[in-house]
Amino acid sequence: MGEWNNLSFIRIRQIVLGPILCCLFLVLAILAAHPVAEMGVDDDWSYIWSARALVTTGHIVYNGWATAILGWQLYWGSFFIRQFGFSFLIARLSVLIIGLATIVLIQRLFCRLGISAWNATIGTLAIALSPVFLPASFTFMSDVPALLCIVLCFYSCTRAIQTNSAGKTIGWLVFATLTNVAGGTVRQVAWLGALVVVPCTAWHLRRRNGVTVVAFGLWVLSIGAIAWAMHWFSQQPYSLTDALIHLPHGRIKGILQNIIFRNILAISFYLLPIIAAFIAKLPLHDRQTHRQATILASVFVLIGVLGLISNDQFTLAGEFPGGTVNRGLLSGSGILGRQPDIVPYEFRLVVTLLLIFSIFGFVLFLLNVSKLQRRDWKGRTDFTWNSIGVMFVPYSVAYIFLIVTRTSVFDRYLIPLILLAMVGLLRLYEQKVGGRLPALTVVLILVLGAYGVGQLHDLYARDRAILAITNEVLSTGVTRSEIRAGFEYDAWTQLQNSGYINEPRLVVPKGTYKVYPMQRGLSIACQSWFSDQMPSLSLRYALSYDESTCYTPSSFTPVSFNAWLFQHHRTLYVQKIP
Repeated sequence: MGEWNNLSFIRIRQIVLGPILCCLFLVLAILAAHPVAEMGVDDDWSYIWSARALVTTGHIVYNGWATAILGWQLYWGSFFIRQFGFSFLIARLSVLIIGLATIVLIQRLFCRLGISAWNATIGTLAIALSPVFLPASFTFMSDVPALLCIVLCFYSCTRAIQTNSAGKTIGWLVFATLTNVAGGTVRQVAWLGALVVVPCTAWHLRRRNGVTVVAFGLWVLSIGAIAWAMHWFSQQPYSLTDALIHLPHGRIKGILQNIIFRNILAISFYLLPIIAAFIAKLPLHDRQTHRQATILASVFVLIGVLGLISNDQFTLAGEFPGGTVNRGLLSGSGILGRQPDIVPYEFRLVVTLLLIFSIFGFVLFLLNVSKLQRRDWKGRTDFTWNSIGVMFVPYSVAYIFLIVTRTSVFDRYLIPLILLAMVGLLRLYEQKVGGRLPALTVVLILVLGAYGVGQLHDLYARDRAILAITNEVLSTGVTRSEIRAGFEYDAWTQLQNSGYINEPRLVVPKGTYKVYPMQRGLSIACQSWFSDQMPSLSLRYALSYDESTCYTPSSFTPVSFNAWLFQHHRTLYVQKIP
């Protein structure tokens, strides 16, 4: 009995310790960044407004900005607002809890897919501390709640495959479908679980009694429920419906250059700690490897030359992945002047070349994987590569199709693909290399995590400076509607004034959108891209990162703040509009 209890304790420790460590590191990273500022970040001002409206009205109220249904996330956020009072901080803390639950489920999913507890924990940390997941987990955006829904679907389908009972298989598929249909109300793309993952899993298990019939019924039920939810959403006042596919003029070149190329490099950036573990195992002394390296290098150089010919700089070097300012979360647009570069261009170019080299090294590893000594894999054998392919490949194809046809692709859209690529890399490492991931992987995870923390800190430090300088202006009797302080600040002002954003895609109520003339006294170069969407503002002052030539200096004292990344000392100015 004592030996049995000891084995049980070891098993419980293996199950609990990994998720706890991952959650602890994520919380510590958030605390280190000190992301506190009572204003919106990226789009979360719109969602927070709707969550507060749900508390006060008892109904879901949109405001002309959300294309995501938001669904249960609004009820989740409104619960916290009711309990602790309204603040941006409270709303974001509610999503952090969802992020922690997601991290726990990811670690358990990795273990279920045959990855050792250590490597599953390291792989989960690589996601949790990545400069794309970390900032998203502390905003009231719908990316992380949607990720929780799809991870839960993958986990449930994994359990369905691994069980030997037809009844339990059906039970897991029913659970996966119902939770995904309900959970997908937070963000429509999450419904790929019920529409793609569950049917593919059921087809894989079609020889089990009753699975095919039940799965078909679940699929029809899912389509009906999703169609009803989409119809309901389209009828709601101030909701926005977005086209499934966007194919503007010149899209093919844009897809090849700005979507596929940039996003392959971006995904490599977030997976770099794991990819580096493979490169270290390359058989560098083999002649055939040298010949392959020469051929691959020629191909990569050709691609790079073609890229430079078609574009004056590497796309990634120009934008740099993982930026809570650049591509992870867009914030601060609409403030005059040139926003400081968070990382110098020369360093970004080096990172881009490093990523290309890492892809080169990984492809070379795959070409030589058969030369590696065969390892006795000690992972789970009840989940094969075929099972992984059936669950993940159709979903990935559908998701990538939706991404490449978007007008804008942000790094946070790549999180599901990063997750699935992580599964393949971890399984491949354990089966072909064996053992634990090296210390180099842990070091790189911490480096990327530090970069993410720095980004998050600087974003909120800037927002606190915005609040400080606008409060100084407001204290003189100037109204909030007379200050241009960036997209998020101005959007909240617009909602306070009229309750909705004047968006061209608004169709309910009919005739809501109105075209307004350009702001009087401002040249086109000095107009903000969102001026037409916020017509209630009557501007007298505007914030600037420098003493912009658009307007004239004001008597208000500039506010400085310290950043952790490049250009540590930054300043905001108040400019007077003539």
